[in-house]
Amino acid sequence: MSSRIINGLHFETKGFSWNIDERDRIFSPVGAVTFLDTMLGDVENGGHYGPLRARYPELLIHLRLYPEAGWGDPNYRPHWIELSPTKWARECRRRLSVIPGLLDDPNVILSFANEPDLAIEGHPAAAYPGHDNVSENTFREIWTWYTWLVEEWRALPSARCAIATVPLAAGHEPAGKPPDWEYTMAECKAMVDVCDVLNVHAYFLPDGTGATETQDGYWRGIRCLRPKGYRENVQGKPPVGGIPDPGGFCAQYPNKPFIVSEFGNFAHDQADDASVVRTMVGYHACYKAYSDSGRCLGVTPFLWNSSDEHKANRIRGNALLTQELQQMTRYAACEWPYKQQAEEETPVANYAYILGFADYAKAHPEVGLPTSDLMYDAHGNGFQYTENGRLEWNKQGNQTLFFVAVKAKGVII
Repeated sequence: MSSRIINGLHFETKGFSWNIDERDRIFSPVGAVTFLDTMLGDVENGGHYGPLRARYPELLIHLRLYPEAGWGDPNYRPHWIELSPTKWARECRRRLSVIPGLLDDPNVILSFANEPDLAIEGHPAAAYPGHDNVSENTFREIWTWYTWLVEEWRALPSARCAIATVPLAAGHEPAGKPPDWEYTMAECKAMVDVCDVLNVHAYFLPDGTGATETQDGYWRGIRCLRPKGYRENVQGKPPVGGIPDPGGFCAQYPNKPFIVSEFGNFAHDQADDASVVRTMVGYHACYKAYSDSGRCLGVTPFLWNSSDEHKANRIRGNALLTQELQQMTRYAACEWPYKQQAEEETPVANYAYILGFADYAKAHPEVGLPTSDLMYDAHGNGFQYTENGRLEWNKQGNQTLFFVAVKAKGVII
């Protein structure tokens, strides 16, 4: 049995911590924390790593590196899609190399981007209000960019830090696909394979619902743990697009530990007794499910302190909620490093070549198997991705072409 606990906290996104002793009682000494790489420096400048590690040698530290911050030029704020994976991997290594001991710390987990399926994070085709669905091709870009980045990081001088997958905002799967289908893509499996830890964001509702199975928890607070086939076998609903429910992210990849690096219910600022009780009921339900899975490394509620852009998530200032989190049951974390269970097959979406692509692929075995459905661009030209590249049909000339992909260590880029 691990002596570690999943209880944790996400620190502020700017400035520095007030009431450090009060804050630390939520997670110390063997819980988990998340903070941004912009908060790495010395404590006088609002930094966290050195003082935290000195106080809590076994604390699990999840470090979020953001392309949009930390470049030293306030006018240079590139989104992930604007940076080559190579450039961002090397910049991350440069930033972390100046912090004594960090790269050799086995209790540090790194992630390199945040919710890239949202347009606010830089991709023009990602989700935004009124446009909930994200295309399959956009997800392919997300998974491939991150995989390439991690492989570039691994190729640099060795570091003992673990690497987490990129977290998504839930509920933005491609139109016509079941919830969490995007995790079944071959490109996602490639990303998971090169990472050590699954990275999850999970929220339940302000009224406290969405934290248990009987209150839609498998679509909200414990969505990542939803069993395969839950929609059809338990809820009695028909498959979406004829595809059975693939289950939540963590259920699809049962041989990796996970961290819930954002968590809450958008009601941390509601300080009346009834609201705090509802919040804590949801916390306990989710924490128990995470702990019982035997794979959870930590849960870091979003967030301790903030300016008004995250007012509803701000814990500091809500004295009753802070007290409840300090006194909360300590839920057991899984062992770290994680001991992988027996290997199970990870589900991957099944595809078939469509129309003339089927004949072309039959005549040209070098094309390989299909890894996407048939898609069309704005001009009506069709295309399908393959194991080894991309098939394209030119509408104007009625011509089928195959483009061999450049690969980075087995991943199409």
